[in-house]
Amino acid sequence: MELSSQAFIGIDGGGSHTRALAIDAQGRPLESYTVSGCNPHNIGFLRAGDRINEAVSHTLESLNANVTETRSVFCGVAGIRNSEEQAELAKSLSRFQWACNGVLKIDHDLSIAYEAALGDLPGICLIAGTGAAGIAKGHRGEFHSASNRLPNGYEPGSGYGIGMDAINAGIVEATSDSRDEISNIARSVISLSHEGNLQARRIIDINTDSLIQLVAKVHAQSGLDKDFPIVITGGLGGSETLYRMLIVEKITALFPQAKIHAPRMTPVEAAAVFALRNSKAEF
Repeated sequence: MELSSQAFIGIDGGGSHTRALAIDAQGRPLESYTVSGCNPHNIGFLRAGDRINEAVSHTLESLNANVTETRSVFCGVAGIRNSEEQAELAKSLSRFQWACNGVLKIDHDLSIAYEAALGDLPGICLIAGTGAAGIAKGHRGEFHSASNRLPNGYEPGSGYGIGMDAINAGIVEATSDSRDEISNIARSVISLSHEGNLQARRIIDINTDSLIQLVAKVHAQSGLDKDFPIVITGGLGGSETLYRMLIVEKITALFPQAKIHAPRMTPVEAAAVFALRNSKAEF
Protein backbone atom coordinates (compact mmCIF):
# COMPACT_ATOMS: atom_id res chain seq x y z
CA MET A 1 0.00 0.00 0.00
CA GLU A 2 1.29 3.46 -0.90
CA LEU A 3 2.04 5.65 2.11
CA SER A 4 -0.10 8.42 0.63
CA SER A 5 -3.17 6.17 0.95
CA GLN A 6 -2.94 6.08 4.74
CA ALA A 7 -4.41 8.62 7.16
CA PHE A 8 -3.57 9.23 10.79
CA ILE A 9 -6.24 11.18 12.65
CA GLY A 10 -5.93 13.33 15.73
CA ILE A 11 -8.90 14.47 17.83
CA ASP A 12 -8.85 17.47 20.15
CA GLY A 13 -12.08 17.04 22.11
CA GLY A 14 -12.75 20.03 24.35
CA GLY A 15 -15.77 21.43 26.11
CA SER A 16 -16.73 23.78 23.29
CA HIS A 17 -15.18 22.24 20.16
CA THR A 18 -14.19 18.84 18.79
CA ARG A 19 -11.47 19.17 16.16
CA ALA A 20 -10.31 16.41 13.85
CA LEU A 21 -7.14 16.54 11.74
CA ALA A 22 -5.91 13.92 9.29
CA ILE A 23 -2.24 13.76 8.36
CA ASP A 24 -0.28 11.44 6.08
CA ALA A 25 2.67 9.19 6.96
CA GLN A 26 5.07 12.12 6.52
CA GLY A 27 3.06 14.25 8.97
CA ARG A 28 1.61 16.51 6.30
CA PRO A 29 -1.92 17.83 6.98
CA LEU A 30 -4.62 16.43 4.70
CA GLU A 31 -8.04 17.55 5.96
CA SER A 32 -9.69 18.82 9.13
CA TYR A 33 -13.16 19.43 10.53
CA THR A 34 -14.61 21.01 13.68
CA VAL A 35 -17.89 20.33 15.49
CA SER A 36 -19.28 21.08 18.96
CA GLY A 37 -17.61 19.94 22.18
CA CYS A 38 -17.48 16.32 23.35
CA ASN A 39 -16.63 16.35 27.06
CA PRO A 40 -18.52 13.20 28.19
CA HIS A 41 -19.17 14.69 31.63
CA ASN A 42 -21.11 17.48 29.94
CA ILE A 43 -23.04 15.52 27.30
CA GLY A 44 -22.65 11.82 28.18
CA PHE A 45 -20.42 9.15 26.63
CA LEU A 46 -22.85 8.17 23.87
CA ARG A 47 -23.22 11.73 22.57
CA ALA A 48 -19.47 12.30 23.00
CA GLY A 49 -18.88 9.37 20.65
CA ASP A 50 -21.39 10.83 18.19
CA ARG A 51 -19.59 14.19 18.21
CA ILE A 52 -16.20 12.60 17.60
CA ASN A 53 -17.66 10.47 14.81
CA GLU A 54 -19.17 13.56 13.20
CA ALA A 55 -15.77 15.27 13.11
CA VAL A 56 -13.94 12.17 11.84
CA SER A 57 -16.59 11.27 9.26
CA HIS A 58 -16.58 14.74 7.73
CA THR A 59 -12.78 14.68 7.62
CA LEU A 60 -12.74 11.30 5.89
CA GLU A 61 -15.45 12.35 3.44
CA SER A 62 -13.31 15.33 2.44
CA LEU A 63 -10.43 12.98 1.66
CA ASN A 64 -12.60 11.01 -0.82
CA ALA A 65 -10.57 8.31 -2.57
CA ASN A 66 -7.20 9.85 -1.71
CA VAL A 67 -7.04 7.76 1.48
CA THR A 68 -8.03 4.10 1.61
CA GLU A 69 -6.98 3.25 5.17
CA THR A 70 -7.39 4.99 8.52
CA ARG A 71 -4.28 3.57 10.16
CA SER A 72 -4.50 5.18 13.61
CA VAL A 73 -6.68 7.58 15.62
CA PHE A 74 -5.66 9.40 18.79
CA CYS A 75 -8.38 11.13 20.83
CA GLY A 76 -7.44 13.68 23.48
CA VAL A 77 -10.76 14.32 25.21
CA ALA A 78 -11.62 16.69 28.05
CA GLY A 79 -12.97 14.98 31.15
CA ILE A 80 -11.37 11.55 30.61
CA ARG A 81 -9.96 10.71 34.04
CA ASN A 82 -9.11 7.00 34.14
CA SER A 83 -8.98 3.73 32.23
CA GLU A 84 -12.64 2.99 32.95
CA GLU A 85 -13.71 6.19 31.21
CA GLN A 86 -11.31 5.51 28.34
CA ALA A 87 -12.99 2.12 27.91
CA GLU A 88 -16.48 3.64 28.06
CA LEU A 89 -15.67 6.15 25.33
CA ALA A 90 -13.97 3.44 23.27
CA LYS A 91 -17.19 1.39 23.54
CA SER A 92 -19.18 4.35 22.27
CA LEU A 93 -16.77 4.78 19.35
CA SER A 94 -16.82 1.05 18.50
CA ARG A 95 -20.16 1.70 16.74
CA PHE A 96 -18.23 3.34 13.90
CA GLN A 97 -16.19 1.50 11.29
CA TRP A 98 -13.23 3.91 11.27
CA ALA A 99 -12.67 3.22 14.99
CA CYS A 100 -12.30 -0.51 14.34
CA ASN A 101 -9.97 -0.36 11.34
CA GLY A 102 -6.69 0.52 13.04
CA VAL A 103 -5.12 1.67 16.30
CA LEU A 104 -7.44 3.68 18.57
CA LYS A 105 -6.02 5.46 21.62
CA ILE A 106 -7.93 7.68 24.05
CA ASP A 107 -6.48 10.01 26.66
CA HIS A 108 -7.30 13.25 28.47
CA ASP A 109 -6.95 16.40 26.39
CA LEU A 110 -4.24 17.56 28.82
CA SER A 111 -1.84 15.10 27.18
CA ILE A 112 -2.16 16.75 23.77
CA ALA A 113 -2.24 20.23 25.30
CA TYR A 114 1.14 19.65 26.94
CA GLU A 115 2.64 18.04 23.85
CA ALA A 116 1.48 21.01 21.79
CA ALA A 117 2.80 23.46 24.36
CA LEU A 118 6.23 22.16 25.36
CA GLY A 119 6.76 18.65 23.99
CA ASP A 120 9.58 16.89 25.85
CA LEU A 121 10.59 20.03 27.75
CA PRO A 122 9.85 20.07 31.52
CA GLY A 123 7.58 22.97 32.46
CA ILE A 124 3.96 23.96 32.91
CA CYS A 125 0.99 24.31 30.58
CA LEU A 126 -1.93 26.39 31.85
CA ILE A 127 -5.20 25.88 29.99
CA ALA A 128 -7.97 28.46 30.19
CA GLY A 129 -10.88 27.73 27.91
CA THR A 130 -14.36 26.34 28.51
CA GLY A 131 -12.62 24.51 31.36
CA ALA A 132 -9.40 25.26 33.20
CA ALA A 133 -6.47 23.08 34.22
CA GLY A 134 -2.78 23.14 34.95
CA ILE A 135 -0.34 20.40 33.96
CA ALA A 136 3.34 20.22 34.82
CA LYS A 137 6.08 17.92 33.58
CA GLY A 138 8.92 17.30 36.01
CA HIS A 139 12.57 16.71 35.19
CA ARG A 140 12.09 12.92 35.34
CA GLY A 141 9.25 13.11 32.82
CA GLU A 142 6.43 12.64 35.34
CA PHE A 143 3.20 14.61 34.94
CA HIS A 144 1.17 16.43 37.58
CA SER A 145 -2.20 18.02 36.88
CA ALA A 146 -4.75 20.08 38.78
CA SER A 147 -8.27 21.34 38.13
CA ASN A 148 -10.65 23.64 39.98
CA ARG A 149 -13.80 21.89 38.79
CA LEU A 150 -16.31 21.29 41.60
CA PRO A 151 -18.88 18.45 41.74
CA ASN A 152 -21.62 20.86 40.60
CA GLY A 153 -19.62 21.71 37.47
CA TYR A 154 -18.55 25.20 38.56
CA GLU A 155 -14.94 25.76 37.51
CA PRO A 156 -13.18 28.95 38.65
CA GLY A 157 -10.81 30.39 36.08
CA SER A 158 -12.64 28.86 33.12
CA GLY A 159 -14.98 30.41 30.60
CA TYR A 160 -17.82 28.62 32.35
CA GLY A 161 -16.74 30.00 35.73
CA ILE A 162 -16.59 33.56 34.40
CA GLY A 163 -19.98 33.14 32.72
CA MET A 164 -21.62 31.83 35.89
CA ASP A 165 -20.07 34.62 37.97
CA ALA A 166 -21.42 37.21 35.53
CA ILE A 167 -24.91 35.70 35.62
CA ASN A 168 -24.89 35.57 39.42
CA ALA A 169 -23.69 39.19 39.59
CA GLY A 170 -26.52 40.30 37.30
CA ILE A 171 -24.17 41.62 34.60
CA VAL A 172 -25.84 39.41 31.99
CA GLU A 173 -28.95 37.26 31.85
CA ALA A 174 -28.78 33.54 31.28
CA THR A 175 -30.45 32.61 28.00
CA SER A 176 -29.52 28.93 28.22
CA ASP A 177 -28.22 26.42 30.76
CA SER A 178 -25.87 25.01 28.12
CA ARG A 179 -22.28 24.90 29.37
CA ASP A 180 -21.06 26.10 25.98
CA GLU A 181 -23.45 29.05 25.93
CA ILE A 182 -22.53 30.08 29.47
CA SER A 183 -18.84 29.79 28.63
CA ASN A 184 -19.32 32.08 25.64
CA ILE A 185 -20.43 34.83 28.05
CA ALA A 186 -16.81 35.06 29.25
CA ARG A 187 -15.70 37.01 26.18
CA SER A 188 -18.42 39.60 26.77
CA VAL A 189 -17.32 39.93 30.40
CA ILE A 190 -13.70 40.42 29.32
CA SER A 191 -14.82 43.06 26.81
CA LEU A 192 -16.79 44.85 29.54
CA SER A 193 -13.70 44.84 31.74
CA HIS A 194 -11.75 46.48 28.90
CA GLU A 195 -14.42 49.17 28.83
CA GLY A 196 -14.01 49.87 32.54
CA ASN A 197 -16.91 47.91 34.03
CA LEU A 198 -15.83 47.40 37.65
CA GLN A 199 -17.99 44.32 38.26
CA ALA A 200 -16.61 42.63 35.16
CA ARG A 201 -13.06 43.55 36.16
CA ARG A 202 -13.58 42.06 39.62
CA ILE A 203 -14.87 38.82 38.08
CA ILE A 204 -11.88 38.36 35.79
CA ASP A 205 -9.53 39.33 38.62
CA ILE A 206 -10.97 36.63 40.89
CA ASN A 207 -10.90 34.05 38.10
CA THR A 208 -7.29 34.78 37.14
CA ASP A 209 -6.39 34.30 40.83
CA SER A 210 -7.88 30.79 40.55
CA LEU A 211 -5.68 30.04 37.56
CA ILE A 212 -2.55 31.18 39.38
CA GLN A 213 -3.45 28.79 42.19
CA LEU A 214 -3.41 25.96 39.64
CA VAL A 215 0.04 27.01 38.45
CA ALA A 216 1.35 27.18 42.02
CA LYS A 217 -0.11 23.77 42.83
CA VAL A 218 1.40 21.87 39.90
CA HIS A 219 4.69 23.72 40.32
CA ALA A 220 4.91 22.53 43.93
CA GLN A 221 3.97 18.98 42.93
CA SER A 222 6.52 18.78 40.14
CA GLY A 223 9.53 20.21 41.95
CA LEU A 224 10.43 22.37 38.95
CA ASP A 225 13.06 25.06 39.26
CA LYS A 226 12.04 28.71 39.54
CA ASP A 227 12.99 29.47 35.93
CA PHE A 228 10.56 26.99 34.41
CA PRO A 229 8.95 27.57 30.98
CA ILE A 230 5.17 28.02 30.89
CA VAL A 231 2.66 28.13 28.06
CA ILE A 232 -0.75 29.74 28.55
CA THR A 233 -3.24 28.26 26.13
CA GLY A 234 -6.94 27.61 25.55
CA GLY A 235 -9.61 29.77 23.97
CA LEU A 236 -9.30 32.42 26.69
CA GLY A 237 -5.70 31.98 27.79
CA GLY A 238 -4.34 32.08 24.27
CA SER A 239 -6.17 35.27 23.22
CA GLU A 240 -4.48 38.65 23.57
CA THR A 241 -6.95 40.24 26.02
CA LEU A 242 -6.90 41.78 29.47
CA TYR A 243 -7.58 38.29 30.82
CA ARG A 244 -4.33 36.90 29.45
CA MET A 245 -2.49 40.07 30.46
CA LEU A 246 -3.60 39.60 34.08
CA ILE A 247 -2.58 35.94 34.01
CA VAL A 248 0.89 36.84 32.76
CA GLU A 249 1.25 39.64 35.33
CA LYS A 250 0.28 37.37 38.22
CA ILE A 251 2.50 34.49 37.09
CA THR A 252 5.42 36.91 36.76
CA ALA A 253 4.74 38.35 40.23
CA LEU A 254 4.69 34.89 41.82
CA PHE A 255 7.46 33.35 39.68
CA PRO A 256 9.69 36.22 38.43
CA GLN A 257 12.09 33.83 36.69
CA ALA A 258 9.42 31.88 34.81
CA LYS A 259 9.63 32.16 31.03
CA ILE A 260 6.43 32.58 29.00
CA HIS A 261 6.63 30.46 25.83
CA ALA A 262 4.45 30.29 22.72
CA PRO A 263 3.04 26.81 21.99
CA ARG A 264 4.92 24.62 19.52
CA MET A 265 1.77 23.56 17.66
CA THR A 266 -1.98 23.27 18.16
CA PRO A 267 -3.45 20.48 20.34
CA VAL A 268 -5.15 18.79 17.38
CA GLU A 269 -1.80 18.75 15.55
CA ALA A 270 -0.27 17.11 18.62
CA ALA A 271 -3.07 14.51 18.64
CA ALA A 272 -2.36 13.70 14.99
CA VAL A 273 1.36 13.33 15.77
CA PHE A 274 0.45 10.91 18.59
CA ALA A 275 -1.70 8.93 16.13
CA LEU A 276 1.27 8.63 13.78
CA ARG A 277 3.63 7.61 16.59
CA ASN A 278 1.20 5.01 17.95
CA SER A 279 0.83 3.46 14.52
CA LYS A 280 4.60 3.07 14.17
CA ALA A 281 4.82 1.55 17.64
CA GLU A 282 1.98 -0.89 16.98
CA PHE A 283 2.89 -2.22 13.58
